[in-house]
Amino acid sequence: MINEFGGPNTISLVNLEFLKSIYKEGFSQTTSGNFSDALTSFQKCIQHAAISAAANLDEETEIKKLISSCVEYIIAMKTELRRRDKAVTTTEQENLALAWIMST
Repeated sequence: MINEFGGPNTISLVNLEFLKSIYKEGFSQTTSGNFSDALTSFQKCIQHAAISAAANLDEETEIKKLISSCVEYIIAMKTELRRRDKAVTTTEQENLALAWIMST
C-alpha cells in the first residue's frame, strides 16, 4: 500500500484512541484526587503522542489538542502536589497559586 507521498504506509500501534484512553485514565485519577498517578498518566500520554500517527488532518488536530490539555493538567498536578508538600511555606503556596493562575 502506498501513501500520498509515494512511500509505503506505516502501521502505528499508537493512535488517537490509545492516546484518548491514557488521557481518560489521567482524568479519572484527577477527579478521584490521585494527583501523583494522574501526573504520570498525562506525561505518558504526551510521550506516546510523540510516536503516534494520525490517520488524517482531523486526527492530527485532535492529537494536538490532547497534548495541549495534557500540558495544562501536568502543570496543575505538579502545582497541586508541590502545594500539598508539608515543607512548602505559606509564601511559596501563594506563589504557586499565582503561577497557576498566570499559566492558565
